[in-house]
Amino acid sequence: DAGRTWWEHLSSGLESMGFKKCNAEMRVFKKDGVIIIMYVNDCLIFANSKEEADEVVRELKRNFDITDERETIEQYLGFKIDHNSASAPPFGQVNECNTRNG
Repeated sequence: DAGRTWWEHLSSGLESMGFKKCNAEMRVFKKDGVIIIMYVNDCLIFANSKEEADEVVRELKRNFDITDERETIEQYLGFKIDHNSASAPPFGQVNECNTRNG
């Protein structure tokens, strides 16, 4: 199954980059102040700064064939994306997620 193969490749790649899976939700990965949420073949990256997000995207591009649509996305799964907001992301509660081995 191609979907499962992609998921295993992506999951192991993120873990090799130092991200840990959330125990409660396998599609959520966390590393320091960065949270990646996966949905099918899309991912959302939440970071404390644009610089942190840029570094994660650069690292992802070194390991995967990805496109960066941060500047054009306005809505995702019913959530409005506000690129200029200083408020917490809609998934802020994920910060409390327990990760494997940490």
